[in-house]
Amino acid sequence: MKKATKAVKKNPAQSKKGPASTESGPPIGSESSSEHTVSLREIDPKLADKVKDTRESSASQTDPPQDKPGPAPEFNALKTVEELVEAYNDMVPTAIDLKIPRVGTVKSFVDAKTGQLACERLHDQITKARFPEYAKEKQKVATKSKKSKTSNRTAVRGKTTAAKGGAKGGTKTRVTFDESAKISVKVKENPCREGTAKFKRYETLLSHNGKTVATYLSHKGNPDTLRNAIRNKIVSVA
Repeated sequence: MKKATKAVKKNPAQSKKGPASTESGPPIGSESSSEHTVSLREIDPKLADKVKDTRESSASQTDPPQDKPGPAPEFNALKTVEELVEAYNDMVPTAIDLKIPRVGTVKSFVDAKTGQLACERLHDQITKARFPEYAKEKQKVATKSKKSKTSNRTAVRGKTTAAKGGAKGGTKTRVTFDESAKISVKVKENPCREGTAKFKRYETLLSHNGKTVATYLSHKGNPDTLRNAIRNKIVSVA
């Protein structure tokens, strides 16, 4: 009986002195445990491949191209003010992260149209801040298109003016004259209505009959009055 008792007492001692039970595995949270989770391919290669494909697919869907933005949301499809407020406030954190000034959450909009414009404007600001190069190229294209439209409008306006001038007897040409030439009056009296500013200008011009253009201009004569008078054959210069 004593020998049996000693044998029983040795068993706990052996469990303490001997190595930790190798069959039970390492404790949870140890380095060996982390190595065990990494070796998923060793346990189930098919499952590891499936996890990899899932991660790559998720990354391709969530990460937009770095040089070009995705399609713009259709804010016109949102008809209620509540929907537009929610859409706007969802973009606010992104705008703050991009350091866009004067941006904050809103509680409401005056109407749906105002909300749509606000959402579109904030989305454009985010796009410009996130994709500056793309925004520059887009701005160049818009500027070029605007210049082209302006040029076309100017050309059409020029044609219309020329056509009107032709209908009235031709386009007007600017009269030029030599300042050393002498003024010769062709009328007997001032053709303008007395008491008007135009009458006074023509009185100055008619009083310089036989004098040079330079003399007329030195006495505060109006060159446009002289040109009109030559065109209307009131005076001549030679």
